[in-house]
Amino acid sequence: PGPVQGASQRELEDFVAPGTAKTGTTGAQDGAGKRIWTEAEIKRFYDDCRNGKYRSNPERRKDIEQDIFSAGREGRVR
Repeated sequence: PGPVQGASQRELEDFVAPGTAKTGTTGAQDGAGKRIWTEAEIKRFYDDCRNGKYRSNPERRKDIEQDIFSAGREGRVR
């Protein structure tokens, strides 16, 4: 049998904790355990935002964006 009619599918990002890698990308952490972002990962995040990936989860988008802003201030962008 297929999926239940009317059941909503959860997005994978709903199950991923902020600051952890979503795929096999670097997802490296600094000495304090904070995520080090690459420019490519940041670009991909904003591409995903433009494509509506976070439309159903604006809090997740806000959390990620705040971490990116903090990473820029703290030198955690490579």
